[in-house]
Order: sequence, then structure tokens, then C-alpha cells
Amino acid sequence: MSGQHFGPVDLDRQQRILSCLRRFGPGLAGWYADICALLDENLPLRSTGMLVSHLFRELENALREVLLPDAIRNDPTAGAGQRHVFEVQGVLDWLGIPADNPAAIVWLAEARKLHTYAHRVRMEQTPMDAAVRMRLADLENVLDVVLDRFETRYVTVLQRLETLAAVRNPGKAHVKLLLGAFPQDYLTQERFFGLLDAPQWLPHLHEHGFFSTPPAPESDDEERTVAFPAWPASTYLMRMTSVAPARVAAIAEEIPSTDNPRVNLDLAEVALLLPPADAARLVPRAVEAIGGPYLIAPDRYAQLAVHCAQAGHIEQALAVMAALLQAAQDDGRIDDYDLQEILRTHNAALAHHLGAAWLEALAGSLASALLATGMDPDRANGEDLSSVWYPVLDPGHGGMRSDDRALLTEAVRDTADHLAATDIHVVLPILESQPWLVFRRLRLLILQRHGANAPAVVESIVTDRDQIAAASSHREWALLARAHASSLSSPVLEQVLAVIDAGPDTERFVQRFRSTSGGAEPPEQYVEQWAGAWRRDRYAALADVLPEQQLRHYQELLEKLGPAPSLDTIPQPLAWSESEEQGSPENLAAMTATELISHARQFQPTPTRFGTRTCPADHVTTLATGR
Repeated sequence: MSGQHFGPVDLDRQQRILSCLRRFGPGLAGWYADICALLDENLPLRSTGMLVSHLFRELENALREVLLPDAIRNDPTAGAGQRHVFEVQGVLDWLGIPADNPAAIVWLAEARKLHTYAHRVRMEQTPMDAAVRMRLADLENVLDVVLDRFETRYVTVLQRLETLAAVRNPGKAHVKLLLGAFPQDYLTQERFFGLLDAPQWLPHLHEHGFFSTPPAPESDDEERTVAFPAWPASTYLMRMTSVAPARVAAIAEEIPSTDNPRVNLDLAEVALLLPPADAARLVPRAVEAIGGPYLIAPDRYAQLAVHCAQAGHIEQALAVMAALLQAAQDDGRIDDYDLQEILRTHNAALAHHLGAAWLEALAGSLASALLATGMDPDRANGEDLSSVWYPVLDPGHGGMRSDDRALLTEAVRDTADHLAATDIHVVLPILESQPWLVFRRLRLLILQRHGANAPAVVESIVTDRDQIAAASSHREWALLARAHASSLSSPVLEQVLAVIDAGPDTERFVQRFRSTSGGAEPPEQYVEQWAGAWRRDRYAALADVLPEQQLRHYQELLEKLGPAPSLDTIPQPLAWSESEEQGSPENLAAMTATELISHARQFQPTPTRFGTRTCPADHVTTLATGR
């Protein structure tokens, strides 16, 4: 058989037929695709004729069942003895194909003998010879004509579908009719399930597998795109939740897993419409969907977590939120915008209903986000540069960037603040369990706002030498010290002042200066000025309770160095000011001596989170020396 040629295959016709058959479901389209493959003359098969004839017979039977007019379908006794021919004639009449049309002539003739071609003849082979090919070409022409004419009659199918959907108490016969007498394409299903409003259909549709085949994503490798088909059956389930919640929940539980995010979102919406106890049963598949390759509308899953949490289903709510937090760190499946919407919309409710467990989940996610940046919590005392990307932790303020670190920091802060108002001792261990700087800063903030309920903890931190000296958390320490200064006992205040009086580690400052200036030694006056500013800024936090000796020293520092940066002025680490532009080295170099003196007299310091620039002395001195 191989090597024989019987003329070119009409590929355009085959493509038209295949496209039309897809409307009738994957079965008919699949059978025809196999017929086309078997018609390939290069396949070395000895029974191709019988195989193709068998597939054509099944295809014709199924297609005829769909196209059959109701008058004939409802009268199974009509056409006795010639039922097949009777049905074909009925379809031809309904489609308006006259009896002398070549397609009608071929189909009526084949109706009398099509089944004989599908069976073996004694022990003989049935190869694909010229006669078989000519007959199959005629049958393809029948399909082409009939399917084209059917397109013009499709509205009648929809009318029949409306009649079927209006049945209030269906039985198995109605479902059998739906399966066998209608196309199984998306349009038909969308129309049927869109019209359906009777819950009595649920058990029958479930039994016949209508909820067992959610559509998968459709990938186009050439275009590098992925499409996510809708599933009409799931929209029907959504509408039925209000009248048959228990049955809907049971069906939804059994729907197979899918990577189609539209289907998964529909099922999340089903869960949101169900009573919380039933919704909790669907949490495992929601968690699976969040962890899948595609995810849309993650905020709806967060709403599902709130839905469960409000009814006391804590474990299920935490499972959903843990999956969402993980997805925010995995391959960007939840971007920063969606994470921001989730946390800012739902964090208050989650904190209220989930309590410390939610704070622990947030703290763990923030720690993971910091670790993902490549920093090591065991080095540099957990330095995470949070004083740069989140310089102000005060409630109502966000980070310098809306990335996952800043968004999670904000959520940890607000959750901790909410919980600490009731029991600060639940909050502090969670913050203390993390080695990162941002958690130490958050702990200082929480103690500033709620430390009246933990005075011993406040005293231990206010007097801690390392904490007093720490530059990266100075603002939080200073706010804490100022907030609780009046409640400190005399021995505790003396202990704090002893550390401040002793001053900072100037040798460490000198070493840092050398390392950043190529080994140069800092001027002694510069070191003294830095040490004075260090004491001034810490005295400022305790200004209202300073004893006479420290108060006098503090005032001397103010006269010498100017005021300390205000704790009530939000630092602007990236701020620009006109005075800084005028005082740039380039502009100063262009000034005359008289202009330099005038500029120095009129210079106004610019407050930043690093301190206050008191004068452009470094630039002016350089220029004066050069001149």
C-alpha cells in the first residue's frame, strides 16, 4: 500500500470539518482527526479501510443524534424497518438539503450500508484502495455540506436547549438528551448552564460527570501564550450555593485539580458564598490552587481566609494566608501591588481573628523576604538596612519602597500594635525570636506605645548599653526613652545617664573613619564634635527629667552644636534642599571670599535622619586653604 498515490487531500476541507466538529465535543473531533491520520497514504497498515469505515460509522451516528429533529426523536417507532434512512431524511429535510443534492444522495445511500463497511469480510484484509478512498471522499463532502448548513440552523439548537433547561424536575432521560442530542461545545454549555436555575439538576449532572472535567490551560508554543478557558459548569455551581449549599460543597470537593486559574477562582467564589463550615472544606483545594503555576485575583483567596477566620476556622484561614505569603515570594506569582492590596485590605481582620498565630506567620514571611536578599542574619548583628528602606516605623508611615520587605514590615507593625493593646507579653517574644534589626526596631516601637504594661522590659532596654549606642535604631530608642522618661525610677535614670555621660566608643569611630578615607586620621576636633553630638541626641530624649548636672552639659552642647534632630520631624533620607545645592563644592568654588563669608553666615541646617548639617565648614575650609 505504501507508495500508492490517489490524488491530493483537500486539506482546507478537512480543516473546515474539524473546526465544525469541535463544537460537538472532543469525541467527534477526535474521531475525525484519526480518520485524517489514517488517510495518510504513508501509514503501512493492512486494515485501514475497515478502521476508517468504523470511525466514520461512529461519527455519523453521533452527528445524526445531535441533528435529529425533535418530532422524529420523540417518536422512536416511526420509520420501522428503515429507521436509519428515516432519520437521515428527517435531518436533510430539517437542514433544507434537497434530495437531488449530491451530499443527500450519498448520505441516504450510505445509511443503507455504512455498517457493512465497518465489519470484516471473511478473513480478508481491507486495505485503503482507490475505491475506498473515493467513497471516503464522498463522505467527507457530506460532512462538509451538512455541517455548513447546520451553522445556519444553530439557533434552533439553542431554542431546544432553552426548553430543556426549563425542566424543573429532570430525570436521567433529560441528562441523556443533553449528552447525546446537543453539541458539546463551549457555546452550548454556556447557554445551558447560564439558563439553568433549578438545583434539582445537580445530582443528575454530577452523576453523569458534568463536574468532573474542568478545562485545562491552552498553551500555544509558537505564540508563547497561555489561554485559560472559562467553565460554564462552575458558574452554575456558584448560583446554586444559595439554595443547595451542602450539595454544592460536596460536588466542589470532588472536582479534580486543575491548573486553570479561572476555574480555581470560580471555586474560591463558590467557597465565599457557602456557609463558613462548608467553605472550610474547600480550603485544601484553594491552597493547592494558590500553589499552582497560574494565579489570578489572589485577593479573593485572602477574603476566603477572612471568611473562615470570622467563624473560628483558624487552621484553614492560616493555611490560605500561608500559601498566599509563600506565593508572594515564589517567582512573583503575587506581585507587590497584589500583596499590598491583600495586606492593607485584610490585615486588620486577620489580626483580630487569628491573633498571635497571624503575627508569627507575618514575622516568618518577613524573615524569609530578608533572607532572600542575600543578607546573613548571623553577621553584623542582623543588619538588614531597614533604616534605609523603612526609616520611619511610626504608624501611618510606609517604607521608602513598596516591596515585600516594606509591606510585610508594615503588616507586622500593625498586627503587633493591635495585639499589644491587649497583651504586649504575647507580642514581644515573637519579635524577639527574629535576629534581624527591623524586628528590634519594631520591638522598641511597640514598647514605646504599650510599654506601660511591661515596665520591667522598658527599663531593661532603656538602660542597655548596646541599645543606647546603636545608631541604626537610635530614633526608636530615643522615642521609647522620651515616652517613658517620667516613669523611670531614680536608680534606672542614673544608670542610663551614666552610659550617656561616658560617651560613645570614639576608637571605633576613628577606625571606621580610617577605613572609609584611605587610612587618613580624622581631625581631633571632628571626633570631639561627633562625640558631643552623640551625647546631645541622647540627652535630648530625656530632656524633661535631666538632673542639674546633665541639664547644664546638655545646654552647653546645644550652644556649641545646635539643636538635636527633632524626633517629631519625619526624617527624609533622600531629601534635597536648595541650601544644599547652593553649598555644593562646585558652587562654593565659584564664589569670591566675600560671598563665601556671606554664605556661611546665612547657611541654614538641613535636618535628615543622619543628623543636622550645622555648617558648610568642610567645603569652606578646603577652599580657604587652597586660596
